[in-house]
Amino acid sequence: MAVEIEEIGPCKVKVHVQLDRETVRGEIDQQLRSIARQIALPGFRRGKVPPRLIERRFGDQVREQVRGDLVQKAFASAVEENELEPIGEPSLEVETFDPEADPALVFHVELLLRPRFELPDLDGIVVEKPAVVVTDADVEEAIASLRRSRSKLVDREEGAGVQPGDLVVAKVEFLGDGEVKHTEENLSVWPENNRVGPVEIEGLADKLAGHGVGDVVEIPATIPEALGVEGDEQALRITIERVRKLELPELDEAFAEQFGCDTIDELRERVRERLERDREQQAERQLEQAVVDRVLERVEFELPEEIVERELDEMALRARMTALMQGRSEEDAVLEAGKVRAESESDVRKDLKANFVLEKVAQEKRLFATEDEIARRVVELASAAGQDPQEYYEQLQRRGQINALRHVLRLEKARAYLRAKAEVKEAEAAATS
Repeated sequence: MAVEIEEIGPCKVKVHVQLDRETVRGEIDQQLRSIARQIALPGFRRGKVPPRLIERRFGDQVREQVRGDLVQKAFASAVEENELEPIGEPSLEVETFDPEADPALVFHVELLLRPRFELPDLDGIVVEKPAVVVTDADVEEAIASLRRSRSKLVDREEGAGVQPGDLVVAKVEFLGDGEVKHTEENLSVWPENNRVGPVEIEGLADKLAGHGVGDVVEIPATIPEALGVEGDEQALRITIERVRKLELPELDEAFAEQFGCDTIDELRERVRERLERDREQQAERQLEQAVVDRVLERVEFELPEEIVERELDEMALRARMTALMQGRSEEDAVLEAGKVRAESESDVRKDLKANFVLEKVAQEKRLFATEDEIARRVVELASAAGQDPQEYYEQLQRRGQINALRHVLRLEKARAYLRAKAEVKEAEAAATS
């Protein structure tokens, strides 16, 4: 077997393979002899069928089978002997398959390869862990968020205008050159979101502030093409039908009891503990990422460009589909996709580089996810999704996602390994008033 490796791009090669006539013909003859020993045809006992009949009856089938088998075996051998590390699906081209010629089989395979690089010295990496600080103001804001989560919508008193945080229920007419082209009844609008249905309006809260039930507010707007509103001058005519406010529960013992506490002070203490725990976890994640970033600064290698492009294409496609679902025009959706693609390239390259480095750490340090660790993570994921763990596990299996989960856990172990190797300095907490 003759093998030639041709570099055709960053982390990309073309493997050229040739097999001689003797190898190919020998494999075909062996397969035909195996069939001859096992088969019986009318007029012939088992094992006594003449070779010419076996060839005529099964030759094409055997040659096709041998072709596939030899390509697979030769490719695997070429990868192993040349210590290649393919990623993704190979692209195969069979140039020649003629068992009577020499070479009898010629094929080429284009491969993306895992980048080759040496890990830098992982000792002596110094990083600073962000200080974990929870102020009284943080606690009060969290309490206020809990109150909002338990609030209810009630109508404002008659004659009252729209105030910050209110919900407006309105009839909305979409105008083109002064004519009503489309109408939505009982449309719920949160002014702070700056959106009326699919239409984005900057400063919407200010435009509706103080207006009450029965008021009609006309606002110039650019209306998505999907609504079929034509005309140079486009606008929304908003007729306010209801103004609703959030009614917050009283901050008393009854409120505290909803969260398993006897008093508001106990609730505040529990909220503080939760905030401290959450921020400690966030600080640890930032610390792990800081260690990875330091390692990335010490290693250089080229990325497989096809993988970079694939990631960017998927992000752009998601951005385009999101824009279309929001009712924006195809032109706007394409522009948004291009913007996301351009702004994301740096982050995509960094994330891919980090993954390759973490995979290298996991490989060299022999870090693996055990079945028990996978089972524990499945239980956590199932619990978060409100599903039975066994059913959730079977669902992952059907989707072929168990290996992906195993890969995620392995990278997490690599991050934890780097974190343990680093020298961590605690940042000083800033003075708070």
